[in-house]
Amino acid sequence: MNEENKCYDEEGISLNDIFKKIKQKLVILVAIVVLFTIGGFSLGKIQGPTYTSRGTMIVSFDSGTNNPTNDYNYSKSIANSVASFIKQDVVLIEVSKDTNISLNELKANLNVSLDSSSLVITISYTSKHNKEMVQEVVDSVMTNALKVSNSTNEEGKPNYNLICNTLKIMSNGSDPIVQTQTKKDILIFFFLGSAVAFGYLLYIIFSDKTYRSVDEIEHHLGVKTIEIIPYIKEIKREEDH
Repeated sequence: MNEENKCYDEEGISLNDIFKKIKQKLVILVAIVVLFTIGGFSLGKIQGPTYTSRGTMIVSFDSGTNNPTNDYNYSKSIANSVASFIKQDVVLIEVSKDTNISLNELKANLNVSLDSSSLVITISYTSKHNKEMVQEVVDSVMTNALKVSNSTNEEGKPNYNLICNTLKIMSNGSDPIVQTQTKKDILIFFFLGSAVAFGYLLYIIFSDKTYRSVDEIEHHLGVKTIEIIPYIKEIKREEDH
């Protein structure tokens, strides 16, 4: 008996039933997806665009011995230290003085990455507030990194002997690149709305306890059906003239 119940329950919801529910609730399902998509669009507009500028430097040590292999190997050995040095307070404090941007804000929006094979360091700065300032910040970071790394003490000796005269500017800060999150937010909220709509559809389908067939009635009630009264949506009455 249990096997019969299990077998019957698995056949209780057909593909046709699912399509009927989709048709019945189509307006609501579409509305859910549309509302979420509009929400994503609105969020993207509220967040506004971001502006990014990028510049490049290279780690290039020249020993003056006409041995490029050794110079490259030495440059490679200190490249990570040089890239890390650019992000240190000793450099960023000078940048803060030049740009009137707080040290914390500089750290939050500055990115320094190293290509370990080419030894090229990419400096990028992103801001939501000032389109023109991002290029100025990148140029200031590179200029001050160069100045501080090559600085000397009162005796004329390098303050940072390991990295002194190893940095060179390859390209100045680029014109601001405008980036928006609107398309990304729309896509995310579209899929989120689709998931919510699908969850709502599943809830409607599995919470529906109505009988779907004669066999279902006979199975659950244990009685034989005599006749089926068809469902009539509307009866039109003819008016007497």
